[in-house]
Amino acid sequence: MPIAMASNRSTSTQSPLINVVECARGAISSLAYVTQHEVREVHTLSIRNMFSRIGVEDRYRYGLAALQLVKEIQFIRGGYWLPTPVRAVPLGQNALVLAPVPTDRLQYEIPEIRRAGLSRIAPLSALPDLPTQELNQWMDQVPCEATKWGLKELSALADRLQPTVQREGIEYLQVASQQEIDRGARRFSWNREPKEPLPIGSGLHLCREKTGAQSYRYSLISLVRGVVRAEAQIIGAPSRLQYAVAALLERRVRVVVEQANGKTKLTLSVPLPQAEYRLLEAVATRDNQLREGRERVYRLDDDLSSVVLERLNFLGCAWG
Repeated sequence: MPIAMASNRSTSTQSPLINVVECARGAISSLAYVTQHEVREVHTLSIRNMFSRIGVEDRYRYGLAALQLVKEIQFIRGGYWLPTPVRAVPLGQNALVLAPVPTDRLQYEIPEIRRAGLSRIAPLSALPDLPTQELNQWMDQVPCEATKWGLKELSALADRLQPTVQREGIEYLQVASQQEIDRGARRFSWNREPKEPLPIGSGLHLCREKTGAQSYRYSLISLVRGVVRAEAQIIGAPSRLQYAVAALLERRVRVVVEQANGKTKLTLSVPLPQAEYRLLEAVATRDNQLREGRERVYRLDDDLSSVVLERLNFLGCAWG
């Protein structure tokens, strides 16, 4: 089912953040769709100018980042953006509808569609003509049980250990117990002194070293009598691996789940890896008013919660 070109209107009943996302969809669809079936690249400055005309120029980056997160647009070199193909991502009986088209215009094509987080949801039965993309592909993550995946990943890192020299400034990952969390500790922290080794061998630790104001180098290291002897570098922050280590130590990250009146409320105390963050931002609304301390509170419809909870279970979370 082709989706027609759209305006950049948005309704006054939406939250400020959703309004910004709708403005970004309107700018992309107005500038990129040459015809109903033909699109062209759009430069960032053109999108910024459209935001400027409606008085929200300072929010265009957020709008673009949100659409990029849910994969309705993609960045290409030279500062240009391109709409991704219109498609559906099945979520049980429902599906994400991915299209850089404002919701009020999309409802002309799909009357059953509704907003859910940054994305839009419709019954899968209402989308017979849309091409589909598998959830795993859209999330960039194939689910695997946390402890099984963690052991495999840690063993692969251990096999890559190479001799190295002792260095100053290394911080060691520590996973707090529930008792420590009840006393105010964070589930994950980085400390200058090692506490306990990883559950795959004596003297093995996940570590980081500061390389810039906001950047770190991560690695698995081997300590022998308190001295660094070998290391294996980790590309990027090991956020998923932290969840797996917590599960292996039987200190799973706890998510508070509450259900009432057709809505599920999730309270998370630890940032999610990119894949799960993409899913939750797409289908749930973050409740900033209920955020307490380091916690993030999300609300979503009950008919979408099973997909999210299944993915959090694979990540290694526990409910409480």
